[in-house]
Amino acid sequence: MRVHHLLALGALALLGLTASSAQALGPQTAEDELFRGFIVKMEQALSELRDATYVLHKRDRADGTYTEERVMEVRFRVPDDVYIVYRGHMEGRRILYKGEGWNGGKLRVDPGPLLPTLDLDIRGSLATEGERYTVREVRLNHPAATISRDCGLVRDHASWTPRVEDLGTKTITGRRAHCFDTRSPKDQDASLYAYRTEICFDEATGFPIELRSWDIDGGAMQLVEWYRYDELRVNVGLSDADFDEAALKM
Repeated sequence: MRVHHLLALGALALLGLTASSAQALGPQTAEDELFRGFIVKMEQALSELRDATYVLHKRDRADGTYTEERVMEVRFRVPDDVYIVYRGHMEGRRILYKGEGWNGGKLRVDPGPLLPTLDLDIRGSLATEGERYTVREVRLNHPAATISRDCGLVRDHASWTPRVEDLGTKTITGRRAHCFDTRSPKDQDASLYAYRTEICFDEATGFPIELRSWDIDGGAMQLVEWYRYDELRVNVGLSDADFDEAALKM
């Protein structure tokens, strides 16, 4: 395993550059080509994504505390339809969100048996308690969208020096994945996603299935996010019935 300095093709690709723009850098190593291949496959999968089902395991550092693991069964349909059923912690809680044009842009939440259904502002304190982000970050395409957002920033600053290290393959809940450790120049622009991200690509679907990110929190570098996508199935043909309000009180 080697750490690549300067503007390595793999690191640039992680930050969203297309294969054609990256090729202008000239000949690259076998490791660079490997990483670029995973990025190209992910971007192709993202362009073809219509819907997905998965079980999301997540922990976040929110309000100075690293939360306990939360497990969510998720149905997602492009662009914004999300239906969540919680397992374990908050067992029985269900959430439906269908974008800004539905329900005044609010979540519809069934807190559990014998409790009334609530409509909550997705950015409000009740909806985000113990969470680093909103329900929109539960969507499968969120990591790729974040990478794409950063690409323009990196393209415009040739002096920035992101890095990428090939961590090799491993098995994540029965799926073969290839992992990379990336460092971004967030000290140059605080709007970049994170200082460091470990990302593992599912070799079958092309999507990231496990991510860890580190950022400055409380004045120190901290592990701030961990996501894992289990039982991932893409383009399964979800319909309006899968996001019907009646599902909240099943």
